[in-house]
Amino acid sequence: MLFRLQPKRDERAALAMRDLASAIDAGLPPPSYGGDPHDGDRQLVQLLPRRGVKLDAIEETVLVASWQTGRSPAALLRLADQREQQAEFARTVIASLRYPALLLFLATLVSLIAAKLGAHWLPWVVGAVVATIAAFTLWLRHAIANGSPRALSLPLIGPLIRELGELPYLEVLHSLYASGVPLLQANPRAVSASGVGAVRDRLQLADALLQQGRGLHESLLQTLAVDAETLTLLALGEHSGTLEEALQRAIQRRRDTTKRKTTALAKAIGAAAYALGVLTAATAILSFYSGYANALRGLR
Repeated sequence: MLFRLQPKRDERAALAMRDLASAIDAGLPPPSYGGDPHDGDRQLVQLLPRRGVKLDAIEETVLVASWQTGRSPAALLRLADQREQQAEFARTVIASLRYPALLLFLATLVSLIAAKLGAHWLPWVVGAVVATIAAFTLWLRHAIANGSPRALSLPLIGPLIRELGELPYLEVLHSLYASGVPLLQANPRAVSASGVGAVRDRLQLADALLQQGRGLHESLLQTLAVDAETLTLLALGEHSGTLEEALQRAIQRRRDTTKRKTTALAKAIGAAAYALGVLTAATAILSFYSGYANALRGLR
């Protein structure tokens, strides 16, 4: 899935992770915060589900690795940040779609009223528009999952899809690498986190080069798998030996640009929905007055 629209669940998970990080950082023994010493390195993986947090496979890997290296609090805080970012993005998407959805509903309602006033064709036009939007959404979802490059070439939508394919890769790579997982082991798992097929294919090619002994920046550069800004930051990080910090800066930059591009797309969708609503309302009004004028001529 490209992203999940469950902000409340992610916010609850973030709170649980932050609370657990605080308890561990304070030096409390595992039994005091619900841990079981018999769980070994999987204590956090077993504990968080008992607190109502559903973990994915990558998060489990991060938590196990961080426990082994004694970096659990930092790992929990990073995962909490990611969950909060996911929740914020989900709320942005939901809020962006609410207004266009309302306008489409009102346009449909007005078209039905206009049909009773003589514009029998209007509901069919509005229905065709709604059906086209639904069909395009299904095609886009399929194209993204199956790696079709056509989705990446779409105006407004394409650049956002690239961001949404790159960001999970960077987040997972940073979480694993900062938790003590070697880069050669962390990168393949990070690649699998990308939900955009076309981006994931390029990342897999880059990983093949990385496993052959190339540097991370060089591998990503040769396959054009990530944004040019990300490449610049990673090159600086590798050169100075601060790859972990470079990944964090790249993540923040991609989060900022993703939010900006989402806002721009939402405005475009809202403007299109508003135009459809205005045209539908204008047609309904013209149909009403046309019918009224015809009725007056019939009385003469």
